[in-house]
Amino acid sequence: MHMVRETLSARGAHDTELKQTLHAMFSQFGPIMDVVAYKTLKMRGQAFVVFKEVASATAAMRAMQGFPFFDKPMVQHWLEL
Repeated sequence: MHMVRETLSARGAHDTELKQTLHAMFSQFGPIMDVVAYKTLKMRGQAFVVFKEVASATAAMRAMQGFPFFDKPMVQHWLEL
């Protein structure tokens, strides 16, 4: 069984500030399980918001796609689990 997870990422923001800001912005769409921000050189500045419900993730993705965040547009990514 495959699951598809829709995520948005933003580049160019500091980890702690990025996580706090994303949580505040995206909590309007539903319960958030986690905000994951990477520190590796390749992934630095990218973050993923993990919602409890698929409907919340879908609504957030549709509403925030291309939204300017830290001077960069948010970009949709599909992760297959």
